[in-house]
Amino acid sequence: MIKTTVLLATTLLLLISCTALDPDYQAYKAEKERMQQEQSANIASRYPSDSYYNSSNLEEPTAYNINQYNTDSNTVNPGYTGETSTYTVQKGDTLWKLSRQFKTTVAEIQQLNNVIGSNIAVGQVLIVPSL
Repeated sequence: MIKTTVLLATTLLLLISCTALDPDYQAYKAEKERMQQEQSANIASRYPSDSYYNSSNLEEPTAYNINQYNTDSNTVNPGYTGETSTYTVQKGDTLWKLSRQFKTTVAEIQQLNNVIGSNIAVGQVLIVPSL
């Protein structure tokens, strides 16, 4: 029993001396912490933060009417008669861009084309409301 306790205590002291009290380990730990802080600062410098917005003259993001396009399709395009035409998707097109171009909603384009989600492909032919 005493032999096991002494062996355990010796092992514990050896581990402590190899880590917490070892100057090389302390230097490694300090360097690792410095690198983590540097990486965090590097990432933070690339993206605006709350302090950036608070110190600038930018408006609060909530000041923009982000719900302005969440309207009924009859309100967006009151002249829509139910007639449709086709449009071939070009590079850079999105359903949102097309909804603005054809004065309709994303939901209307999705419904006319049986599209679920927002994935469209270049060259795809879509049915869109006639202007």
